[in-house]
Amino acid sequence: DLKMVNRLIVDAQKYIKLLSGDFSIKIEKIAFEQYSPDYGYTKIMCTPYTFTGKVSKYPIYLSFMSKMNTRKYSVSGELYYEKDGHISKGTVNIWMEQVAYSGGTGWLFKLKEVDKKLAIVEAKTNLRPDKYGQPTVVYKKQ
Repeated sequence: DLKMVNRLIVDAQKYIKLLSGDFSIKIEKIAFEQYSPDYGYTKIMCTPYTFTGKVSKYPIYLSFMSKMNTRKYSVSGELYYEKDGHISKGTVNIWMEQVAYSGGTGWLFKLKEVDKKLAIVEAKTNLRPDKYGQPTVVYKKQ
């Protein structure tokens, strides 16, 4: 599933001009097991019920992340699965520090199902910050 989402991000370079090839989910950097008691790692979470006791629309979600003890590259996000097992929505956050302590560059992708296919529906980046220095939307699916 991470490879499929990564293809969406790589393909988005065709229509999001600011997005470069460096920004992708580097699967080999994903922390699939606990590597430190101080940092999180990738997990599949089962949440069959909501807080009010109703059956959840998204009973399973994947919370993924790279090792967070490095500043050069980090990725994190969630993929939400519906009852039939398909991904219906998600987020991906990719951050790269180009020069030591420069602050780096980040992308935030919002994913949703559009016409029964997962798609990037919004992309934000700090390459075009707002007046407060926060990432702004540079792509929104019509």
